[in-house]
Amino acid sequence: MKTVTIYNDWKKVLAGGILLLFILTALYAGQVTIQARSLYSDSKIHNNHGHYLMTQGKVMEAEKELNKAIKINNRNVSAHINLGVLRTKQKDFKEAIDYFKNAIKIDEKRVTAYYNLGVVYYYAGKYKEALMHFKKVEQLDPFHGKTEEWMTYLFRNYSDLKWRFSQEALPVEVHI
Repeated sequence: MKTVTIYNDWKKVLAGGILLLFILTALYAGQVTIQARSLYSDSKIHNNHGHYLMTQGKVMEAEKELNKAIKINNRNVSAHINLGVLRTKQKDFKEAIDYFKNAIKIDEKRVTAYYNLGVVYYYAGKYKEALMHFKKVEQLDPFHGKTEEWMTYLFRNYSDLKWRFSQEALPVEVHI
């Protein structure tokens, strides 16, 4: 009889241990999720603050905040785009192009990155590349209003583009 009692107690201890293990595993998983959300939120906060500072003309502070956002979460597409816009305003086109390309590597369907890449290529004097990116924007979002204006402007003012594009097949997808 004592053996049966010990056996029954052992089953209770084992069941309790398994339950405790399950609870600890769930808590651990919950903590990891909470930390990931916290880091994501921190990155988003720094990005939003950097964007606000950029609109206020506080370029140095904006750059610090946007870099903090990327340091916390390197996959923060908005922070890459905002740094690209900042570099475009500073006329550092090479750096701006790199930021927009990084944003596209993270999210290939982010229309804003392709649009801004088209704009920066235009300002850098690379009209064919600009037009290709505006075409990509048109593919992703046919109702994006500004791309049609840019393409019309490029075709009107750079007639050799119209001729070149009529001679070449446009790529279905731009790979950057």
